[in-house]
Amino acid sequence: MKRERKLDSLKMLEDLDSQSNDKRVQKEILDLVDRVNVESTDPERNHLIEKGNDSDKYNQFQFRFLGSKYLVNKEGIYKLNKSSVKNRPIKVEAFEVGELMDKLEVATTFTKPLGVTEAIYLKDVYDPSSNSSFWRQVLDHNKASIEKAKDKEKDAIEKGERMNLANMANNFDESIAHDLTEDEKNYIKSLAGVNKYNMFELKTFETFDFDKDKDSVVDIWLEDNNFYKDMGKWSNDSTFSVIVPDYLIDKNGYLKVDFGKVGGNFEIDGGRLVSLKGTPDKVGGDFEIINNYIESLRFLPNEIKGGLYLYNNKLKSLYGLQDSNIGTYINVSKNDLTTLEGCPAFINGSFKCKNNNLTSLEGGPIEIKGSIDFSNNKLTTLNGAPKKVSGDVKMENIGSVPETEVLFYKEIKSYDHYYSDLLDWIINNDRLERDLDDIDWPENFLKSKGNIIRSVKGINKYNLGLELNDSEELN
Repeated sequence: MKRERKLDSLKMLEDLDSQSNDKRVQKEILDLVDRVNVESTDPERNHLIEKGNDSDKYNQFQFRFLGSKYLVNKEGIYKLNKSSVKNRPIKVEAFEVGELMDKLEVATTFTKPLGVTEAIYLKDVYDPSSNSSFWRQVLDHNKASIEKAKDKEKDAIEKGERMNLANMANNFDESIAHDLTEDEKNYIKSLAGVNKYNMFELKTFETFDFDKDKDSVVDIWLEDNNFYKDMGKWSNDSTFSVIVPDYLIDKNGYLKVDFGKVGGNFEIDGGRLVSLKGTPDKVGGDFEIINNYIESLRFLPNEIKGGLYLYNNKLKSLYGLQDSNIGTYINVSKNDLTTLEGCPAFINGSFKCKNNNLTSLEGGPIEIKGSIDFSNNKLTTLNGAPKKVSGDVKMENIGSVPETEVLFYKEIKSYDHYYSDLLDWIINNDRLERDLDDIDWPENFLKSKGNIIRSVKGINKYNLGLELNDSEELN
């Protein structure tokens, strides 16, 4: 989709002398300014492009680019800087105008907003007078920096140059990289899925052997992230996070790679994934498949030493969850769940299942070592809720559950027999007359407790001393 024009620069110059040779150049520069992707209005960012306050009054236009401020009017193009006498504009020479236009042209190819790293390379590295493309100069500069580094500094310099290239990889445009080989293009593309957590394990371009079946971006990514083939699957012993890039998912929403073991976290965020097929068998950290389209837990890892994060998917069932050894936290919020059937009996951490369509808590976990959150569901009772919760209990907007049940559960956070313990709590808190009829008791339950209920009429919590016999309790 065409980006909405941020500036109205061309309209401001419509009345300039149409016979002026500079008019064409001015229009071209201002058109380039308009095309640069700008989302930030932070004046500290090097790429800020802004309109001067007095532009309309003096029929001129001002913009900032790569740390310098320019003024365009019918007379030409000027630069404003602190060294100018009384801040008077200095006319930009023709060759400088050409360089400015070339750098703006490169900036217009970036699909994401021009960032600090790109700004530095455009300002200090890129030479528009050279026949080499911007990306050719970037690679050559990085290689030269590494070669010049002293032995003690070489490792740090290599990591820094790789980080710089990865920061710009999402803005890579092959159309202005005519002098790069296919291997070099694939290398830059492979860095698009890299972040600060696994950056320092990446190899440099020179360490790849592209003659050994490294003909795809997927192969490069696997090699770059230290994966190795084991029993027909790709494994990784690193404790850094594995952030799966979008290009590892095919057009039908399935992983192109069959993973085996991952030493750290495994994350796929905001992709097109529809199945867990291909995800690791064992994960040494957290397993995060969030903001995708997963409907089933089939192919869930056998072992997850960290937490399980599956929020904002399309899960309709939790069957398969009990077959996975999960270390701590479980978050299955914002799915299409109507039941907790399939949950493990014990969760060694917190359990979040908010923003679903649960109508019952039966079939869910029995004991939870952390907190629980069942907010924003469609429950009618808390019968079936975990029998023991060590942490906080959050239940906001959970449906038509009577307030008495919510207060009871939040206070006790553990019980043996739900309705018997609920009745005990009501009696001990002097709520019998007020709350007894609010609860949807099981059939014949109150009838079996009739003698006890009648015996507490007029008796308060200080002298109740009520003990229920096992024969009177309802399991």
